[in-house]
Amino acid sequence: AGVDSSRLNLVGENWPRISCRGRNFQDSAGRFCGAVIEGQRKNWVPDSEDFAAASWGLYNVASSPASINAPADTVTASEITATSTADTWHIFWQGLGGGAGQHATNSVYVKSGIWDYVMLRGNNSTDSVQFNVDDCSVTAELGAAKGAASRLGTAGSWCRVALTGMVNAQYYIYVMESEIADIPVCNADFNLCISDAAPDTVSVLVYLWGAQSEVKNHAYSSVQVSSYIPTYGSALTRAAEAP
Repeated sequence: AGVDSSRLNLVGENWPRISCRGRNFQDSAGRFCGAVIEGQRKNWVPDSEDFAAASWGLYNVASSPASINAPADTVTASEITATSTADTWHIFWQGLGGGAGQHATNSVYVKSGIWDYVMLRGNNSTDSVQFNVDDCSVTAELGAAKGAASRLGTAGSWCRVALTGMVNAQYYIYVMESEIADIPVCNADFNLCISDAAPDTVSVLVYLWGAQSEVKNHAYSSVQVSSYIPTYGSALTRAAEAP
């Protein structure tokens, strides 16, 4: 995938990718643009845009097609609603290559509904990151995890949130009404720290699109996230690009 300042542009195999966030040259609109060149990457998530697929687990939430445009200007985003008004609400996937003790970068595009907070974490791990989606920022990092958030377009638009850390082969997306103020003292079970109450089972809590999970060979001191690789039923590898 390539990006300009307001949307994500998906391109086919063997096509050049251009990003207007580089510093190589300016286009007619005055934006700095350049080629996107990355090494081989694999998105292990088999259904990156369909959170109702059997590969995803849904806990106290439902996923259905959203009427708003996804970052790629396609109507392929998902809206997440509550199926219970008490407890916690999350989406999860299990199957990252490498098993227990695995380092990875997990990322997803999020847009606020009636709630503004999400948390990315791996099961049986204290490596987790909390984000404010409304202002597209990292609000807390726990354990050795590192987080990053980047806005696609103007305020209120899609935000890509990412975690690099120990994920133990699993990928959890918690949706929350408010920030967890005492996150540094939470133990590995965030269910004990989240006490929001969903107002109903109709309102859209958040919108999701473009989940990605990339295996890392070792721990990193910063977030290492590559451009988005869409998947439709199975994991997909993008070959290394030649400059």
